[in-house]
Amino acid sequence: MKRVLIGALLAALTLTSSIAPAHAAPKKKGKAAAEAPQSAEIAKSMGDLKWGMSREEVSGHFAGKLKEKYKPLLAKASGALEEDKLRAKQKEELAKLKTTDFNGKKTGLDVSFLKGEFTHHNAESLLIVSDDNSENYYFFIQNKLWKWFKAFKADAFEGKSFDQFADAIQGRYGKGKKVEGEATHGGGKQSWVEWQDPTTRLRAVDNSQFYGFYCMVFEDKATLRKLPELRTAKVAEAKKGNSLIDSVTSDEANNASADSNPDVMDRITGKIRTKPEANESGKKGEAGKKGETPPPPPPDTSGGVKTEDDPLKGLGL
Repeated sequence: MKRVLIGALLAALTLTSSIAPAHAAPKKKGKAAAEAPQSAEIAKSMGDLKWGMSREEVSGHFAGKLKEKYKPLLAKASGALEEDKLRAKQKEELAKLKTTDFNGKKTGLDVSFLKGEFTHHNAESLLIVSDDNSENYYFFIQNKLWKWFKAFKADAFEGKSFDQFADAIQGRYGKGKKVEGEATHGGGKQSWVEWQDPTTRLRAVDNSQFYGFYCMVFEDKATLRKLPELRTAKVAEAKKGNSLIDSVTSDEANNASADSNPDVMDRITGKIRTKPEANESGKKGEAGKKGETPPPPPPDTSGGVKTEDDPLKGLGL
């Protein structure tokens, strides 16, 4: 009996040794995904803004810039009436520097292109700042700045493809990594070009399919890594539907649009297609003749964005 058991054991060991090498053979490793390239220009674009700044510090930063903007204008005012008008305009712009707290109360932003960029009940908030060519959304979590979302106005790159937009951006930040996919959960398929530096991830995003414009998103890498810990409140699943249609039909969105910028809904849905000043010149006539329409500009054959029309000048570089 012992001989039979020993023989069976030896047979089993022989079979195991013949099979083991096949399982132990190392698998061929696929090519590791390339990291986004480094760009020293990102820090220059951030300027005086630093990740972790409080809402009060960021709001104060832009309030100071507005006051500096009006100082020379007020100094050159021809009289008390003009000075009063300038001060009223300055006060109006300063009043727009208000934060929105995402504490469960729905706003137009919940059905806009920013859907998915924030959550409710997780100590998150937002500051909106307008400039000549874009709307700038500064996101905070636990009162710390962690994301800057720059949405170019629709006319800034009107008629330009995303590849041309990306070329203009890469002229500033160097060659980026092209990516296609879902940048945020539930946000839908997007195309973007990505860069990074030691503290920041930068994405140039194609939002033209539904909204008609392009964006640049600066994000604090340290906060990105900790988001699961910071967003402790469960994120409710959004209702299925088209956020573009929802943003137009939502009463909350329409009410939100009347609070600050009268054309914010047009900017959210990408309806702005021409520059206001261009419309005015068309009404008055380039040569000053009433009703005369100025001749169209010559076609752009360069395949890119002209220096004088470069919307990146709004980055403050």
